Amino acid sequence: MFLPQKERDLGFLEKFAELVEAYDILNDCKYSIPALLMLPLVLMNTATWDTQSCPFSSVVFFVTVFTKILFLIYLILYFFCLFYEGSLIEKEDNLTTEFDGKKKRDPPIVRDLYLSLEELFYGCTKKIRISRRMLNEDGVTTCYRNRILVVDIQPGWKEGTRITFPEEGDQGPNNIPADIVFIVKEKLHPRFRREQNDLVYTTHIDLGKSLTGFSVEIETLDSRLLNIPINDIVHPNYAKIVTGEGMPLSKDPAQKGNLIIRFEILFPHRILAEKKHTSFHLPYS
Repeated sequence: MFLPQKERDLGFLEKFAELVEAYDILNDCKYSIPALLMLPLVLMNTATWDTQSCPFSSVVFFVTVFTKILFLIYLILYFFCLFYEGSLIEKEDNLTTEFDGKKKRDPPIVRDLYLSLEELFYGCTKKIRISRRMLNEDGVTTCYRNRILVVDIQPGWKEGTRITFPEEGDQGPNNIPADIVFIVKEKLHPRFRREQNDLVYTTHIDLGKSLTGFSVEIETLDSRLLNIPINDIVHPNYAKIVTGEGMPLSKDPAQKGNLIIRFEILFPHRILAEKKHTSFHLPYS
């Protein structure tokens, strides 16, 4: 055994360095495996066999030829593996993941959940049926089973609200199931359009009503009938705001946004000659 810390001679230090280098080379599988496979070939080539006196000469010849063929096959496979070293490393990482107990989480499964304004106004419960792959008792094989996910919709939720069911995706022996995520989407409504916590109602009126006043009847989401008087002159940018008749606030459903009434003024295509004189009597501010 060489102990360079105890030896003063430089020759010992050089020899110790050579041994360390040789050990590092043989410790690398790229060098150690070829060396081990070449060993039988070297022994066969360097050994001296007397084919006349050796009773096993035919066996020795067969082993020699077989060893050379095996070595050539290995060389082809070895250089092929070196050429695809990157892909092999990736596969090795996957195998390592399978056998070292570290599981990878599957990416989340995202689905849209379309809801009406009435459902978002009152809140509701949605039951969604899914089919997922689940592990059997052996922990390896899987089978498909149906499952019901219950989504509790809270009053006032807005479009874009995310509901997450952790690890409800497909199970497997080497993965962590994905999260299932539902994203709230609003269905088109025949009467209202939502703006944050406000509801927008658009009605069409003719030019005469816009100047003389009128009232608007609106059926709310909770089936009440509102009669809103409009006593102002309605211009194209005019909007009537009714406080507290909008959508409930998700953080405090007792509070509500506003109802905004907007108007589309229908102008006549032409005015009869006998009615034109009335325009001169219209007041100006």
